[in-house]
Amino acid sequence: MEGETFVKRRFHLPHYLPVGIHDLALEIDRGRFASRMLSAPPQTYAWNPDDEKLWGVFLPLYALHRTTSWGAGDLSDLAALMDWTAGLGGRLAATLPLSATFAEQTDDPSPYSPASRLFFNEFHLDLTRLPELESCPEARRILEGAEAQQTVRELRADRKLDHLRWMKLKRSVLQPLADRFFEA
Repeated sequence: MEGETFVKRRFHLPHYLPVGIHDLALEIDRGRFASRMLSAPPQTYAWNPDDEKLWGVFLPLYALHRTTSWGAGDLSDLAALMDWTAGLGGRLAATLPLSATFAEQTDDPSPYSPASRLFFNEFHLDLTRLPELESCPEARRILEGAEAQQTVRELRADRKLDHLRWMKLKRSVLQPLADRFFEA
């Protein structure tokens, strides 16, 4: 494919792997290869109807926002909702799927039409909490700049969620962060 040869091999592990992250080293005729393996439990949660009654909240994450949000909910808002719910005795918080979508290509990106189920949707990131900002002055400059701050104020004030504008702003900060990551 595109000038490279790929080989597909199937093998069985000799024993049960405990839940967690494991490093795999494989030696075949073409050399030594390494990969990371994730071993997940067969079931993560089973509710027993005889247990106490559970309750919680559900809402689309984009509809949840605080005064510090950019006009649509993000993962920091979800964490705050979860804390608030837990403080009232609730044990569940649910939202729509958070899979990657085509948000930059349409003004109506449906969470039920994902571009990929393997990746998250950066639409939901709280850019102000990304630890990588410390090592990327260009991203900080964009994020803290007058133009971005004006856009944030306008997005907060708009009663309709402007996905295209929102993603353009987020991508303007994420691009230098990605560039920095790949340089390092």
